[in-house]
Amino acid sequence: MIKKLIFLAVLAGLGYVGYLVWNNLTESEKAEFKKEAGKVVDKGKEVAKKAADKITETIREDKDPKDEPKEEEKSEKKSPPVPKQPGKITIPSQ
Repeated sequence: MIKKLIFLAVLAGLGYVGYLVWNNLTESEKAEFKKEAGKVVDKGKEVAKKAADKITETIREDKDPKDEPKEEEKSEKKSPPVPKQPGKITIPSQ
């Protein structure tokens, strides 16, 4: 518990230092930083999309055909839930 509190205190301190640095920057420096940070974010999104595509592809390749639901299970639909009204007791039909 003490370690967690110390860790949170360190993070809060770093956040405060970052806040002070941001306030000390000029408008042109802030604009340049935002531009560079945007490039990093775009690169991160690209990497995340590639990873998600690869994982999805792997899952589809590893999918066992016997794990797929049967035709009867696909066509079977459940009845929608009955909305509850205040003051009334509803018993779902089976």
